[in-house]
Amino acid sequence: MDGALIASVSAVGATLVTTPLDLVKVRMQLCGATVLGGGEGSRGRVGLVGTAVDIVRTEGVPALWRGTTAAVIRAASYGGLRMGLYHPLKQTLAQTHVMPAGFATNILAGILAGTFSAGVCSPLELLKTRQQAHPDH
Repeated sequence: MDGALIASVSAVGATLVTTPLDLVKVRMQLCGATVLGGGEGSRGRVGLVGTAVDIVRTEGVPALWRGTTAAVIRAASYGGLRMGLYHPLKQTLAQTHVMPAGFATNILAGILAGTFSAGVCSPLELLKTRQQAHPDH
């Protein structure tokens, strides 16, 4: 249980630090073809720094953390689930003799824990991205 809590807290800390970069990435992805081509609808964003400056000028500094609530909930859930499920899955695989205990069991337990956690937390990722993509939300 301690590992799950530590993983959740670590993931939340990392999310709080990287959310502005993620928001800028999402905005660049949404308008990248237009901006890079300099075509119609371009707001003059150029690269990471230019996009971040444009967001701050038009929406303010707090806009860089748009989507943080969904991102934090997702990070805490994903980190906790992934680490919290790993050991029980590893023990279950070894006890049921699905495969002999060892490296392959560790890999399979990690894959199963990560896949389940990602699937459960996927809707939060979608919510975060939608919040980051639309400045009016």
